[in-house]
Amino acid sequence: MTAANALPRFDPGPPRPTAGALDPVRRLLERRLSARLRELLRAMAILFAYNRIGAVFTVAVGILAARWMGPLEYGKVGLVAQIASIVSLVLLAGAHASMYRFLPGAVASERAVLQGSALAGSGLVTLALGTVYLALRARMDGLLHVPLLAWDLAAALSLSLAATTLTESFLRGRLKFTLIARLRFASALAFFASFMLLFAGLRRMSVGLYFGGLVGSQLLFAVLASAAGGLGRLRTSRAGLRQVFGFGLLNTSSALLLVFFGSSDLLIVNYLLPARDLGVYNIYQGSIRGQFATLFFEVFCVVFMPTIASMDKLDVHRRFQRTIPLLIAGVSVAAAGLLVVGVGLAGARYPLDLRYVALAAAGVATTAVFQISSAILSMEGVRGARLCLLPIAAALPISAGLQLWLTRRMGITGAMLGVVAGNLVLAAFLEATIRLSRRWLGADARPVAVAESESEGAMP
Repeated sequence: MTAANALPRFDPGPPRPTAGALDPVRRLLERRLSARLRELLRAMAILFAYNRIGAVFTVAVGILAARWMGPLEYGKVGLVAQIASIVSLVLLAGAHASMYRFLPGAVASERAVLQGSALAGSGLVTLALGTVYLALRARMDGLLHVPLLAWDLAAALSLSLAATTLTESFLRGRLKFTLIARLRFASALAFFASFMLLFAGLRRMSVGLYFGGLVGSQLLFAVLASAAGGLGRLRTSRAGLRQVFGFGLLNTSSALLLVFFGSSDLLIVNYLLPARDLGVYNIYQGSIRGQFATLFFEVFCVVFMPTIASMDKLDVHRRFQRTIPLLIAGVSVAAAGLLVVGVGLAGARYPLDLRYVALAAAGVATTAVFQISSAILSMEGVRGARLCLLPIAAALPISAGLQLWLTRRMGITGAMLGVVAGNLVLAAFLEATIRLSRRWLGADARPVAVAESESEGAMP
């Protein structure tokens, strides 16, 4: 194309006044915020945008499932999810936590050993526990008032959840936040599409069909994460296994106690109250917990935990303490709004009770306080992982006792009140532990490099 017949170039004209007006703000942020903090905020914004758009599909599935199944069937959804969350942690044996802790500071050769050792170790645990489950499966029917179908679905979901968590931890440790967000969005969209196609084809919905779509979408994420993550040739070694599972098993013990702490209410409601009450309780507590878990773990901790791995954890904790009142207020209002909308859309079979809304929202807010404090402490390394065990182990029997007593006396209201009371006890125990251990935690934990040894084997 010659100059004579070339299209005229677009002239944007002089800069708009708003651009100049924003320049002082931009320069102020550049002076006040470090490059690392600016990158952290940028990554969180990307993740928030992708995950909140993807959450629309997840919320839609939850509401439609509640409407189409009814309380009697929908209660099993939360029950299966809680059991699977416990089992998946056992299958992982803390390998994912080690990826958050050690991958950010590792070089390429160390990453290959860390990731290979994590896959090998968790794979062996999965094989062993799967064999045990198949041997005992016939005796599981009715255990803890849980039918055999729910146990089978929980087993399948725990496998897909473990695969998703481990492959995502590889990406988290390598700070691939945008890729995680895109894959999570694709997984949520796949779950929604499969859910709608199953209902359109069969004209019914059941707990089995629900989890069939969910397991498929999670496995899709794991496959895509493995393919897009550039894992390369992985290796395993004794040194790598010791590093991954030495830290990981401590974290698993803490995480298991925490999951037992968080899921005991649903198990107690299932055991003590009618099946319909379990469905109503699940729409308030199970659904909102799921959305908080998505927001907290997939948006906040995906970026936050690797970022603070080499920072002064006590300083981070002190700064967090100042934000607690604002955090509780913000999370409570957001959770209450989400609950009112969600329960209203779920249908007339789920009563919209403002007492339930207030208690469930308070439970989410108090959970947030503990989760963030625990995440900060766990990144202190082995010392932090050991300290995380103490408050949870001490608070668990108190919380379970309160939960049992309140549920027996007050039904659903008592169960929700027990969640808030238990969270407050747990947060108080954790804060006391941190205050008593400040001197011991004072030194920064440096990233530990994996020592390569001659006994390293290759993984395909």
